[in-house]
Amino acid sequence: MWSVFYESTSITKQFTVMAIMMLVEQGVLKVADILSRFTPSFQYTDQITIHHLLTHTSGIPNITQIPNFIEIMRRPSTLEKTINLFINLKLEFIPGSRFQYTNSGYILLA
Repeated sequence: MWSVFYESTSITKQFTVMAIMMLVEQGVLKVADILSRFTPSFQYTDQITIHHLLTHTSGIPNITQIPNFIEIMRRPSTLEKTINLFINLKLEFIPGSRFQYTNSGYILLA
């Protein structure tokens, strides 16, 4: 168990992008792929693409804005438990319609 947020802070984002782009180059995925290919239980997966996650244009709320975020992240967690903290929150805007920095997208990319 580990704290996913610690693992996905800003310093690791460039490595996540590089890993995703390597998978794109290998033909494993496309930046236009929708999330339902990977996380079908999330209610907005048919609207959000990998590109939206990479460019902070998904509309997914930032995990750092959830109530008691600091307290929650001090406890060990799994990736699945961390994703469940924000996965079913209402989108803040239509995917692709604007930019809003969010760590949540990079947690999903992980």
